[in-house]
Amino acid sequence: MPRGVSYLGMRVSRDEPSLADFWRRFARRATDTQLAACASLLPVTVAACVVVALVRPQWTLRWWPVTAVPLLVAAFGIWGIGDREIAAPSGVSSTRWGWRSVEVAAVVVAALSASVIVLWFLVSVVGTWIS
Repeated sequence: MPRGVSYLGMRVSRDEPSLADFWRRFARRATDTQLAACASLLPVTVAACVVVALVRPQWTLRWWPVTAVPLLVAAFGIWGIGDREIAAPSGVSSTRWGWRSVEVAAVVVAALSASVIVLWFLVSVVGTWIS
Protein backbone atom coordinates (compact mmCIF):
# COMPACT_ATOMS: atom_id res chain seq x y z
CA MET A 1 0.00 0.00 0.00
CA PRO A 2 1.50 3.39 -0.92
CA ARG A 3 2.48 5.70 1.89
CA GLY A 4 -0.21 8.23 2.79
CA VAL A 5 -3.10 6.19 1.32
CA SER A 6 -5.46 4.25 3.54
CA TYR A 7 -7.02 0.92 2.63
CA LEU A 8 -10.21 2.74 1.59
CA GLY A 9 -8.33 4.84 -0.93
CA MET A 10 -8.65 8.08 1.00
CA ARG A 11 -5.62 10.21 1.72
CA VAL A 12 -4.33 10.07 5.28
CA SER A 13 -2.50 13.15 6.51
CA ARG A 14 -0.16 12.70 9.46
CA ASP A 15 0.44 16.45 9.67
CA GLU A 16 -2.14 16.78 12.41
CA PRO A 17 -1.30 15.11 15.71
CA SER A 18 -3.57 12.29 16.78
CA LEU A 19 -5.00 11.72 20.23
CA ALA A 20 -2.27 9.12 20.82
CA ASP A 21 0.39 11.70 19.92
CA PHE A 22 -1.14 14.19 22.35
CA TRP A 23 -1.30 11.55 25.11
CA ARG A 24 2.33 10.54 24.51
CA ARG A 25 3.65 14.12 24.38
CA PHE A 26 1.74 15.15 27.51
CA ALA A 27 2.98 12.07 29.42
CA ARG A 28 6.59 12.70 28.43
CA ARG A 29 6.39 16.32 29.61
CA ALA A 30 4.97 15.31 33.00
CA THR A 31 7.29 14.81 35.93
CA ASP A 32 7.64 11.50 37.75
CA THR A 33 5.74 12.98 40.69
CA GLN A 34 2.85 14.06 38.48
CA LEU A 35 2.61 10.61 36.89
CA ALA A 36 2.76 8.93 40.30
CA ALA A 37 0.03 11.25 41.60
CA CYS A 38 -2.14 10.39 38.61
CA ALA A 39 -1.49 6.67 39.03
CA SER A 40 -2.33 6.85 42.73
CA LEU A 41 -5.94 7.67 41.82
CA LEU A 42 -6.48 4.03 40.86
CA PRO A 43 -6.37 2.52 44.38
CA VAL A 44 -8.13 5.55 45.84
CA THR A 45 -10.99 5.24 43.34
CA VAL A 46 -11.30 1.49 43.81
CA ALA A 47 -11.30 1.87 47.62
CA ALA A 48 -13.94 4.62 47.44
CA CYS A 49 -16.12 2.44 45.20
CA VAL A 50 -15.90 -0.48 47.60
CA VAL A 51 -16.71 1.71 50.61
CA VAL A 52 -19.71 3.32 48.93
CA ALA A 53 -20.96 -0.04 47.64
CA LEU A 54 -20.81 -1.47 51.16
CA VAL A 55 -22.17 1.55 53.03
CA ARG A 56 -24.75 2.92 50.55
CA PRO A 57 -25.43 0.30 47.86
CA GLN A 58 -28.41 2.25 46.49
CA TRP A 59 -26.07 5.10 45.47
CA THR A 60 -23.92 2.80 43.37
CA LEU A 61 -26.25 2.67 40.37
CA ARG A 62 -26.55 6.45 40.16
CA TRP A 63 -23.01 7.71 40.63
CA TRP A 64 -20.73 4.98 39.23
CA PRO A 65 -20.02 6.90 35.96
CA VAL A 66 -18.29 9.58 38.07
CA THR A 67 -15.49 7.07 38.66
CA ALA A 68 -14.60 7.18 34.95
CA VAL A 69 -12.78 10.51 35.28
CA PRO A 70 -10.31 9.46 38.01
CA LEU A 71 -9.83 6.12 36.27
CA LEU A 72 -8.95 7.94 33.04
CA VAL A 73 -6.40 10.08 34.89
CA ALA A 74 -5.00 6.99 36.65
CA ALA A 75 -4.65 5.17 33.34
CA PHE A 76 -2.74 8.15 31.98
CA GLY A 77 -0.33 8.06 34.92
CA ILE A 78 0.18 4.32 34.70
CA TRP A 79 0.74 4.47 30.96
CA GLY A 80 3.25 7.31 31.40
CA ILE A 81 5.20 5.34 33.99
CA GLY A 82 5.24 2.33 31.68
CA ASP A 83 6.42 4.48 28.78
CA ARG A 84 9.32 5.77 30.86
CA GLU A 85 10.27 2.30 32.03
CA ILE A 86 10.29 0.98 28.47
CA ALA A 87 12.42 3.92 27.30
CA ALA A 88 14.94 3.33 30.11
CA PRO A 89 17.99 1.35 28.97
CA SER A 90 17.49 -1.86 30.94
CA GLY A 91 17.99 -4.47 28.22
CA VAL A 92 15.80 -7.13 29.86
CA SER A 93 13.16 -8.28 27.37
CA SER A 94 10.88 -9.80 30.02
CA THR A 95 10.68 -6.44 31.78
CA ARG A 96 9.78 -4.73 28.51
CA TRP A 97 7.08 -7.29 27.86
CA GLY A 98 5.65 -6.71 31.33
CA TRP A 99 5.61 -2.94 30.93
CA ARG A 100 4.01 -3.27 27.48
CA SER A 101 1.21 -5.33 29.04
CA VAL A 102 0.79 -2.65 31.72
CA GLU A 103 0.52 -0.04 28.98
CA VAL A 104 -2.06 -2.10 27.10
CA ALA A 105 -4.13 -2.51 30.27
CA ALA A 106 -3.92 1.25 30.90
CA VAL A 107 -5.07 1.99 27.35
CA VAL A 108 -8.03 -0.38 27.75
CA VAL A 109 -9.04 1.29 31.02
CA ALA A 110 -8.63 4.74 29.44
CA ALA A 111 -10.72 3.80 26.40
CA LEU A 112 -13.50 2.33 28.54
CA SER A 113 -13.44 5.33 30.87
CA ALA A 114 -13.57 7.78 27.97
CA SER A 115 -16.46 5.83 26.46
CA VAL A 116 -18.37 5.98 29.75
CA ILE A 117 -17.75 9.73 30.01
CA VAL A 118 -18.96 10.38 26.46
CA LEU A 119 -22.02 8.14 26.80
CA TRP A 120 -22.92 9.58 30.20
CA PHE A 121 -22.68 13.09 28.76
CA LEU A 122 -24.83 12.16 25.77
CA VAL A 123 -27.46 10.51 27.95
CA SER A 124 -27.54 13.56 30.20
CA VAL A 125 -27.76 16.10 27.37
CA VAL A 126 -29.87 14.25 24.83
CA GLY A 127 -32.14 12.88 27.53
CA THR A 128 -33.05 16.41 28.59
CA TRP A 129 -33.63 17.49 24.98
CA ILE A 130 -35.95 14.62 24.21
CA SER A 131 -38.10 14.87 27.31
